[in-house]
Amino acid sequence: MMTVNKRLMTMSCLTAATALGLGTSALGQTPASATSGGTYGNGDKAINPQNSALATTVLYDSLFIIDGQTHDISNGDGWAGRAVFGDVFDLRCADDFLVFTGGFTITRVTADFLTFNGTAPTSVYTRIYPSNGGVPGETPLHEKASTGASVTSTPFTDTIFGYAGQRIVAEDLCMPLGANSSDDGCPYWVTIQPSHTGTAGDWYYFARDTTLSYLYETAGRDGELGLGGYGTTSWTPMTGLGYGPGYGSMKLEGNAGRLTTHPPTPGFAGGVNSVEVHGCNPGASVQLFYSTSTGTTTVPGCPGVCLNLQNAKTAGVKTADANGVASWSGSVGSGLKGKTAYHQAVDKSTCCVSPVMVWTYPN
Repeated sequence: MMTVNKRLMTMSCLTAATALGLGTSALGQTPASATSGGTYGNGDKAINPQNSALATTVLYDSLFIIDGQTHDISNGDGWAGRAVFGDVFDLRCADDFLVFTGGFTITRVTADFLTFNGTAPTSVYTRIYPSNGGVPGETPLHEKASTGASVTSTPFTDTIFGYAGQRIVAEDLCMPLGANSSDDGCPYWVTIQPSHTGTAGDWYYFARDTTLSYLYETAGRDGELGLGGYGTTSWTPMTGLGYGPGYGSMKLEGNAGRLTTHPPTPGFAGGVNSVEVHGCNPGASVQLFYSTSTGTTTVPGCPGVCLNLQNAKTAGVKTADANGVASWSGSVGSGLKGKTAYHQAVDKSTCCVSPVMVWTYPN
């Protein structure tokens, strides 16, 4: 095994067998027999929103692939490679999951990778895509580069191929999806791409199990930030690239039920009204904002995050209860009769912002 690894590491360029997949053709040996090693909590690849409003709810989990050492192939998924191949490559690997009514917000992702040197990435790029004919769409719905303390990497033993395993976590995300009933059962795709473009940059292979299949295959493509290897910049099923179907070893966590500001109760100006925000992290500080016009207002304590409100005022900060609900109560002046108010809330633990809630107070 070590002879093979050394030969691959001393290659002067990135070959298809080396960069794209670790399997029988790449390592010249037959992997140990693989079994499923477990099942998903609800028996498929669906995000399950039944544990609504729990902090860091496990929305989807296939880490049993590495935990049970059932991976039988690993595909290139990184913006890195200088220390291994002498240049920077940009290869991307996407896996699918399902959305169910009620929505959810992804705040943390975990994925398992095989590497040559066991070098942790300096950043992780997480992208969420809509589905387009069984592959990811071209434009991501969400994209986040996680760096610094937001990225952790824990070594694990790879008994199948003998490479240096890295379980990589990015945990500063705010990616709401699936708020509409039309999203029920709708597939989405995620890429979790480690990056290290420096001279110490390792290479990263996303660990997969080709004996598992449910909806669509894992898909791959070359990115635009470095050299390629898959041979196409269009998303292509792994079977079409010669690497077979199957799941990747990953976990998605967050809040089942996206951050939502509810209309005021009873909803009349000239008296006391209450407003609730749902989908918060329990125990989080939540700030409610309001305005009589739309526009832009920066959020204190959340660099780069803006509201869709003009000159927004705050109704104060409340602590979300164990069910992820924060509540405000106060007097609404009679001057707002017949006028429209716009509201947004911010969960300060994640800097997630709720959609604008619009309310017109009756005359």
